[in-house]
Formats: sequence, C-alpha cells, structure tokens
Amino acid sequence: MSAALTAVIRQSLGLIAGGARRGRRKAASATASTAVDTLERELLELRAQVEAVRPLVDWARAALELRDEADDAQTQGHVIVLDVRGKARVSVTVEQLRAAVAVFLPPAPSPLLT
Repeated sequence: MSAALTAVIRQSLGLIAGGARRGRRKAASATASTAVDTLERELLELRAQVEAVRPLVDWARAALELRDEADDAQTQGHVIVLDVRGKARVSVTVEQLRAAVAVFLPPAPSPLLT
C-alpha cells in the first residue's frame, strides 16, 4: 500500500476518533494502526497470488490467439505464417497448428493457489 494511502487511512480513522477522550483516542489510534497493517499484509498476499496466476493467464491468452489464428486460416483456406518472437517466420498448416495447440499444456499451478 502506498504511503499516501496509508496516511489518508490513518488520518481518517484519527478524525473519526477525534471527539473521544484521550484514552479512547489512543485505543482508536492503535486499532486504526492495526487495521492498516492488516490491509498492507493482505495486499501483499493478493499481489503474490496475482503473480502466481500470471503464467496461467499468459498461457491462456497465447492458446486462444493460436486457436483464433487456426480458425481464421481455416475459413480463408491458407497456410499460416507465424512470427516467432521477431526472430523467425514459420509456415504451418491449420492441422499442424491445431496439433501444436493441443499439446501446449498450461503451466503447473502455483502452491499459492491451492
């Protein structure tokens, strides 16, 4: 969580508790601090989960793009020319592309997702 967002949350919670007596303000401040710390930990955990899922999302996107290419080529009845990371061009038929997509397995699931 950004420092600015943390400051705003702490300030807001401090204002809410502002009308209370000194003892209650300290308790409210401690509670607010704990809440902010908890939110920061949860945000870090969510970021880790997002990063763990990213390879699967990339795989799904690539597989869908390959399938779309195969469908487009089939309707147009021609050979597909794939640009492989800007380094080489490969000509394949629709059948070859579909066979490649069929064995293009997703990445192993991350332990963070189980």
